[in-house]
Amino acid sequence: MNLANIFESKLGKLYLLLIWLTFALSGWVTIEPAPVDLLVTLAFVIALFSSYLSFHSHVAFPLTFIWIFILQNIGAMYFMRNHITGFSYFFITLYLIILWVMIVGLISRFGKKMTKLIISGYTTAAIISALLGIMAYFNLLPNAETFMYLGRIKSLFKDPNVFGPFLIPIVLFAINYFEEATTRKKKLFWVSTITLLTIAVFLSFSRAAWINYVISLGTFFFFWILFSTKKRSLVKRMSLLSILFILFAAMLFTLFNNESINSMFNTRFGLQKYDTNRFATQLTVLNSLETFPLGKGPGQSDSISDYSPHSLYVRVLGEYGYLGFFSIISFIILTLLRAVYAAYKTKATLYIVCTAAIIGLLVNSFVIDTLHWRHFWLLLAIPWVYKSDSNKTASSAKKKNMRGEL
Repeated sequence: MNLANIFESKLGKLYLLLIWLTFALSGWVTIEPAPVDLLVTLAFVIALFSSYLSFHSHVAFPLTFIWIFILQNIGAMYFMRNHITGFSYFFITLYLIILWVMIVGLISRFGKKMTKLIISGYTTAAIISALLGIMAYFNLLPNAETFMYLGRIKSLFKDPNVFGPFLIPIVLFAINYFEEATTRKKKLFWVSTITLLTIAVFLSFSRAAWINYVISLGTFFFFWILFSTKKRSLVKRMSLLSILFILFAAMLFTLFNNESINSMFNTRFGLQKYDTNRFATQLTVLNSLETFPLGKGPGQSDSISDYSPHSLYVRVLGEYGYLGFFSIISFIILTLLRAVYAAYKTKATLYIVCTAAIIGLLVNSFVIDTLHWRHFWLLLAIPWVYKSDSNKTASSAKKKNMRGEL
């Protein structure tokens, strides 16, 4: 069945709705498994039996490192103490790898239509999450404390430190949509979205999210301006940057005039009491490598020192050893390089956003464990749907040959 028939059929339309709903619910993760996890599982099973997945040959390269990581996960299980936590952590990791495979396969099969659908769902989730959080912060919702954690917005997440970074990629997309908007209503909508999400990130009072935001935004503007074309002139983008800078300055000035916000900011901006425990834990986990160079097993970092290491890099080293660290970091670096290459070749905002957001998350990962963040794996999937010129040429030639045979 060709793409047109799939999109026009009732089952095809229902599947597209399922995909949109899956990502639209990605901001509701207070329970496990979350609704998004159940829908991802359903969408993946349907995709398998309906031949909705397609992969380019270059995907074999990152899959090699993913397979090494999976095998090292299994090998490190031999040293586990807490088997329930270990198996649970392993299957969550495996599920996120399946999510990565599904996103790569669906976008490679359906192209821009599927990408827009996923981003639309993600955008909806981000806007709803931010609205709920901000309304709760200013006590405009019943049971507002449900969406808060010690005076910080967490919305429908378990942790403000996850809520804040979840919004950042959509801020970057919104900036691009604002530039492309052709009507005042659309421009107003996207500038309102940028403002809303930025305020929500700030009110999460997550220091890591703030750093992530600044680095992601700075990287985005660097590549966005660097890859300006005649259609999107450098002068126009520099002007937009100036407007957004003024908007952000006015936003921060307004927020700091609120006494409770100002007080919380001053408190969060400094060194926290638990920071000492965090760094001590990371050192303890790293020291365990001397005894367990192959790692202690999935999810075992907490049992090493009775405290979470709060670092992707430390957790991976402590739980999967040197080989596990090499495989997953190689996969992430390859993905980042692929995103930069795709952005350079296509000048497409999609890949520029992925590049900027991944860099922001990699910095974020020094102080927070991001291995099980769903939106991280989404960003790690998108660069692998890009086909190089040589692949396109080969694919085109193959199609011509097939037509000739038919």
